Amino acid sequence: MTSEKRNILTVEELPIYASKVTDSRNSYSTERKPVFGEEYFRQLRIATNNFFGIPELNLSKVTKTLDPVKDVASATEDFIRKENTELFPKLSAISLGGMGGYVYGRRKGIIKKYFYTSIGLLVLTAFCYPNETIRVVRTGFEHSKMTWEEFKKSPDPDEK
Repeated sequence: MTSEKRNILTVEELPIYASKVTDSRNSYSTERKPVFGEEYFRQLRIATNNFFGIPELNLSKVTKTLDPVKDVASATEDFIRKENTELFPKLSAISLGGMGGYVYGRRKGIIKKYFYTSIGLLVLTAFCYPNETIRVVRTGFEHSKMTWEEFKKSPDPDEK
C-alpha cells in the first residue's frame, strides 16, 4: 500500500447539493385554517368523552363487585382440581347409572322412563356415597316414625 493519506468523507460531506440547504421547514410553513365543521366536531368529541366517562365509573363498580365472585370461582376450581380428586369419577359413575336407567326404561312409557332413570341415579349415588346414604336413610326413618306417631295421635272426628 502507498503511504498517501486518503480523503475519507462522511455521507453529510458528500457534494450532493450545489449549495448547502438550510432548514426549510420554517420557510414553507403555513398556518392551518380550521376545516368547515371542525369546531362543532371538537365540541361533540369533548361532550362524548365526558358522557362516556360515566360508564368508566360504573365499570369500576362492576369490577369491584366481580372480584369476590372471581375469588370464589378460583377457590372452587382449586378445590376441584387439587383437593377432591375423586369427585369426577363418582360423578361419571352416577351419570352412567342414570343413563343406564334411561336406556332400560326407554320403551316402557314416560313414567317408567323417569322411574328407572331415578333408580339408576339413586343406586349409583348410594354406592359412591355410602356414609351420606346411611345418614339420609336414618333421617328419613326418624321422620317416618315421627309422622306415624302423629298420625296415631290424631283426634277422633267426634272430639272436634
